[in-house]
Amino acid sequence: MRFRPLLVLPLVISLATAAAPKPDAIQAFRDGLDAMSARLWEVAATRFQIALATPELDAAGKQAILLRLVETHVRAGEPEEALKLLADPALAGTPEAPFWKAQAMAALGNYSEAVALLDAKATATDAPFRCEALFTRATLQQALGDLSNALEALRILEKEKDPSVQLRAKMEITSILLDQGKASEALLSVPPFNAKMTPLQNARGGKSRKPGADD
Repeated sequence: MRFRPLLVLPLVISLATAAAPKPDAIQAFRDGLDAMSARLWEVAATRFQIALATPELDAAGKQAILLRLVETHVRAGEPEEALKLLADPALAGTPEAPFWKAQAMAALGNYSEAVALLDAKATATDAPFRCEALFTRATLQQALGDLSNALEALRILEKEKDPSVQLRAKMEITSILLDQGKASEALLSVPPFNAKMTPLQNARGGKSRKPGADD
């Protein structure tokens, strides 16, 4: 099973996490964000490298740009490059680092190591990318055959306030239960058809329901 990281996590081009001096004052950094939005990973990486060379860039600014560069390499399918950057002392202790390291490790096939990185701290309520970290953990645990803990992670997500997160979690739960042969239990997790679903989610939901289940 080849792990494809970040299929759902959106490109949130936000500067809220950047501390002074603000990287958005650096043209190369802004160009890098634009390139990310256009999924031009090589261009984005080059621009962020230029931004890192900005004179008098302080530790916080370097950290913010490095994290964007790490994300770029992960999204580009270059986990080795991402791991090299994550070894930079400037990223030591940053709350975002475990998530991106887990993504890189998973892309390299090191599922157990990736799951270990997505621990209670990385999935705490105030952790960056909390929901996607839990979804990633559940996916990896499924790949490892640990369906019980995968369901546990998804049950947490099922209680999230965001309807889209709830929906995604329910569909994943349904899929696991069906794989386990628990059709009756799976039916209880199937969202109603009036829920906002993608065509693929609708198709999965339809397969989960028995004929006449809504009658």
